[in-house]
This record gives sequence, C-alpha cells and structure tokens, in this order.
Amino acid sequence: MEAPAILPSRLPAALRYELRRNLRSPYEVLICIAANGVLMTLSWCFLPVQLLNLVFSLHGSFAFAVVLASWMFADVPATNVLANDAERTLAVLDQPHLLSQMLYAKNLALWIWAAPICVLINLGNGAVHHDWSTVVVTSFEIVIVPLSSLGVASWVGIWLPYHPITLRDRFGRHSVWTRRNLRWMVVVTLPYTVVPVVIGLINLPAVLLWGHDVKALSIGHLEANILPGVLMTMVLAAGAYIGGHRMGQRSITKRRDQLRAYLSDPSRG
Repeated sequence: MEAPAILPSRLPAALRYELRRNLRSPYEVLICIAANGVLMTLSWCFLPVQLLNLVFSLHGSFAFAVVLASWMFADVPATNVLANDAERTLAVLDQPHLLSQMLYAKNLALWIWAAPICVLINLGNGAVHHDWSTVVVTSFEIVIVPLSSLGVASWVGIWLPYHPITLRDRFGRHSVWTRRNLRWMVVVTLPYTVVPVVIGLINLPAVLLWGHDVKALSIGHLEANILPGVLMTMVLAAGAYIGGHRMGQRSITKRRDQLRAYLSDPSRG
C-alpha cells in the first residue's frame, strides 16, 4: 500500500515539511536556485557590455544582489507548484485550507533558501562601501518583492502544469518535436519572463519616483524620494502576494476536474 500524503494543517508544520522535502533527492529547488545563481553571476561578470546592458536593466554596485534574487526566484519551483508535488496536490484539491497552506509553505521554503544569501551579499557590499541607506532599500527589495511575485507566478503551474519527468524519459522514446515536449519547452522557460515582469510591475511606482537612480544602484545614489517609493512598493507587494494566491486558488477550484485528470496521469508529460 502507498503511504498517505503528508498534509499538515498548520503553516509552520507545512513549512517544515517543505524544507525537509527540499533536502531530499532530487533536490530540485536547491539545484534550480544554485544553477540560476551561478548563471546570473557568470553573465554579470563575463558578458560583453552590449549584451550585459541587454540582459540586465539594473547596474551598479548594489544591483548585483537585487538581480541575483530575482533570478533565483525565476524558475520551476516558483511556477510548477502543483505537478511537482502531484500526490499531495491531488489530496488537497477539495480542501481549500490545506491547499493554501501547501502553496504558502512552498513559497516560504523557496524564500528561505534564496533571500538570505542575497541579503548577506548585499550587507557585505554595504560594509565595503559604507553606504547603509542604499543597503536598507536594496535589502527591502530582496526580502519582499521576489516573494510577493510568487502568488502570481503560481498561475503558470495552475494553467500549464507539467510532470517532473527526467530528460531521458521525456525525449528518449519520443521525437523531440512532439506536442507534449513542445509544450514543456515553452512552459519551462515561462518563469524567466513571468517573474521578472511581475517584479517590474510591483517596482514601477518606485522606479518612476526614483527616476534614473534606480538604473544605477551604486554608492550614494539613493538618497531622495526613497520612502514614498518603498511604501508604494510595500502596498503593491502585499496586494500581489495575497491577491495572486487568492485568484490562483479560485482558478484551481474552477479547473479542479481538469487538474485532477492531468495530475493523475504522468504520461501526459
């Protein structure tokens, strides 16, 4: 007999379960975070200036940790939240409270692995340059904004879930250009678009208030117009996170039958 799905009813227990799960094979969350961090760092350090300006909209001493945070959150764990844990998702489809606890716990687990690393890098930068006002603003950005984007990012996995199949199984017995695999290729790249766009929209009022300064987060640049932008960003971040999750759970309720059929059949890719 299969073991029953673990379904904690309280958020602390659900979070502890997610953290333990992240530390077990296949280590998907940790691998995605590490791979994105390495990719972003290599791009930041070695891309030619023309490509660097094309890939990154933020530049300067304090931009590195901010951009690193957005890249670490922009991957499969942020979007494919249902199919990556199909057994437990199927068990909570008809239990909204348990479903919400599971989704919030997945978001918080991803935040716990990614955000502190970026904050530590940012604090180290502040210690070197002795610019603590910029450290405060950029640390707020790192801690709050990427997490707030996850409520909306989860919509991708609600409308376009896919099973975590190994590349050998996905491409070994089928042509690469099957409809199933084409769909997977599109969906697996969506986080790199969805998460940055949501983060950009949350930051839009601050960008408008800060003007050109936000494009060059270097020493001493963020002195004026900081507080209004921070407050507006905080309001939008809270709205994006709470509203994103509520709309996502409504979508799950409306698509319950389709999701149950899809998640019950790993052969659908």
